[in-house]
Amino acid sequence: MNPGTLSRLIIIALAAVLLLPASLIFIVRPAMYTMVEHNAEKESVIIARHMISMATMDNDHGDATISIATLSAHDSLIRPDFNILKIKLYSPGGEVLFSSAPGDIGVKSTQEYFWNTVARGKTHSELVKKNSPTPEDEIVEVDVVATYVPIMDNGRFQGALEVYLDITDKKEELEELMTRIYFSVIPLVAAAFFVLAFFCLRLQRTLKSQANTEAALAGSELRFRELFSRMNSGVAIFHPTNDGHDFEFLDFNSAAEKMDKISRADVLARTLTEIYPETRESGLLDVIRRVQKTGKAEHYPSYRYRGEDIESLRDNSIYKLSTGEVVMIFDDFATRENTGHSLRINVEKLRRSLSGTISAMARMVETRDPFTAGHQRRTTDLARRIGQEMGLPAEMIEGIRMAASIHDLGKLSVPAEILSKPGVLSDLEYSLIKVHPQAGYDILKEIEFPWPIAQIVFQHHERLDGSGYPRGLTSKDILLEARVVAVADVVEAMASHRPYRPARRIEQVLEEMTRSKGILFDEAVVDACIRLFINNNYQFPTLDPEVIKPFEIL
Repeated sequence: MNPGTLSRLIIIALAAVLLLPASLIFIVRPAMYTMVEHNAEKESVIIARHMISMATMDNDHGDATISIATLSAHDSLIRPDFNILKIKLYSPGGEVLFSSAPGDIGVKSTQEYFWNTVARGKTHSELVKKNSPTPEDEIVEVDVVATYVPIMDNGRFQGALEVYLDITDKKEELEELMTRIYFSVIPLVAAAFFVLAFFCLRLQRTLKSQANTEAALAGSELRFRELFSRMNSGVAIFHPTNDGHDFEFLDFNSAAEKMDKISRADVLARTLTEIYPETRESGLLDVIRRVQKTGKAEHYPSYRYRGEDIESLRDNSIYKLSTGEVVMIFDDFATRENTGHSLRINVEKLRRSLSGTISAMARMVETRDPFTAGHQRRTTDLARRIGQEMGLPAEMIEGIRMAASIHDLGKLSVPAEILSKPGVLSDLEYSLIKVHPQAGYDILKEIEFPWPIAQIVFQHHERLDGSGYPRGLTSKDILLEARVVAVADVVEAMASHRPYRPARRIEQVLEEMTRSKGILFDEAVVDACIRLFINNNYQFPTLDPEVIKPFEIL
């Protein structure tokens, strides 16, 4: 995420927080008042129709004539219970026949709404605010809803009943409620504002730290490329073609150019047998095919190279990379004595550069996650010992050890406050933690290690049954090296103290791993781990958290 995008997200989030109290004032509050008024209108109509029904049933004519006596009796009973200010009964001619205020009797309505709406059988309602005139030009001292309900008999207008419903108390209750809500929201908005600002600041620092790490890794890759170019030994990199029967050149260093008097441009995209046809007869091609197929490095010391004007005895070492590419390193016996010293110096530089890079990455992870300081180093030691117990090749154990030492590298992308949180993580915080294998892979994937370091880091939280993350891989897709690191990682974590839980006894840890083997974890790896603790009395090394030694390459 670039700084510009981050700034825009911060502005949007802060604006959303600040709009909350404004929306309460300008949107929610008016909407609530409107709802109260509409409910009052509906209530007035229900009350009026009920009184019309009751007063009609008590008349002696069997028609829609209202019994004023009955209406008067209901008026005295209903008005106090329903907060009714006044009730009026109008004749078909608009004259007041009955009113809760006797002074209104005999007054005739001259309002247009009465004849254009009510007299035509339609209900009419109006909101009258405090100290404002009613439709009948009366001044009220409270907020009321004036509702006029027509009285009809077979489609003929027989008069109307007017109800003045007092809504002052309801509006005051609503005002009090809105005030409480508003003053409850203000502290929350302020807290959210500062939390968001703090989080954005931390995120910005994290992104900056990640950028620095990526720059350091890019610098390491540049150093590797420089060493490749300056090595006194010839180095050729190629990948299989023609169904593995031949190999196409991908790279060719300057030492190889000088030895064979051929330019890199003339070699790239051409095949091994085209440049070195004698590799078929000498058996070197068969060795390279075997290394590509098995992945095991081989040394082939008796190859005689004959070029156009060159003849020399070659010493060759062939390796397979995790990407499937094959590397061949070769020297001429005739010049070996002269170049041996320089070669040892270059190799030592490469070893130191790789060691320093891995140590720097491990230091950054443990510095960012102080509560698990030493976790990677203890996991590395246990993973290495498990590999030895399983009888894995030394080269594979070296890759396991290298990957385990930086398996949590992706935590550089996780906010520090989440890593150091002493309590149980929320679902959102845990989802951020779960991206660290992907983040570690993204950092490492472009670095050309002799081992599948990036994939091991990517897969160390995958489980055999597909319940792991981030990709939900199943057993057939998970590297053996990643399975070893996964077991060492979980055993070390359960056996170590955390602020939110105590450390488990190693017996409990091994029982848990036994229940999970073959389901979550590789059975052979778990069995080797158990043998270490039970038969070999293995104990985690005691490490000084203040001292991180450079990663030693065997």
